[in-house]
Amino acid sequence: MERCKNKKLTISGGEPILQADAVVELLRLLPGFDVALYTGLELDAVPGQILVNLHYIKVGRYIARERTTTEAYIGSKNQRFIDLTRGQQ
Repeated sequence: MERCKNKKLTISGGEPILQADAVVELLRLLPGFDVALYTGLELDAVPGQILVNLHYIKVGRYIARERTTTEAYIGSKNQRFIDLTRGQQ
């Protein structure tokens, strides 16, 4: 793989966890990347072999009546954006 200057990747769209094997393989091919994953599932539904390779994760399904535009990285107030490298939510 060519040397990359920007080693950041966000995995989103559809539901990435439904393609967990492909996500694990992708993460295996991208060592050293700063990876964020957006899922509509809760944290306990994300396979450990994916979690250990992530830096950030957004969890929780979007709920229109709880929509927010003031909190970074989320669309509704029930969702959480977690910095897995620091354990911050």
